[in-house]
Amino acid sequence: MKVILIESNDLLRGVLKREMEERGYEVRESKTSDLLETPGFDLNSYSAVITDCDLPYLNGLTAVRVIAHEPKPVPCLVHSWSKIIEKGNLKISLPTLAEEHGFVTYRERRVGATEYLWRFLQKCS
Repeated sequence: MKVILIESNDLLRGVLKREMEERGYEVRESKTSDLLETPGFDLNSYSAVITDCDLPYLNGLTAVRVIAHEPKPVPCLVHSWSKIIEKGNLKISLPTLAEEHGFVTYRERRVGATEYLWRFLQKCS
């Protein structure tokens, strides 16, 4: 199964990619969600997107916007250390974002907790 992993933290991205590949997933990794907006990029050739939604990049917000415009949205897991994202005057509730977009799953990050990732990926396969 092909998965896109967007994670701004280099160390965490490397660990997650290695664990996913050890479990048999084909992983395309990126530090930012710019990958999704690259002309000619075929998002629908992937089964799932896993993205952070932490500052400074707010990757998850961009990912949701791009995926929402696809004819068949790819399942997207958005995880963050906080349920509410604030940037300037912008305040976004990530659980509400997930409720508004049926293809989005939101999980709050916790140190050492990764089981939600595997449940999400099993659901997507």
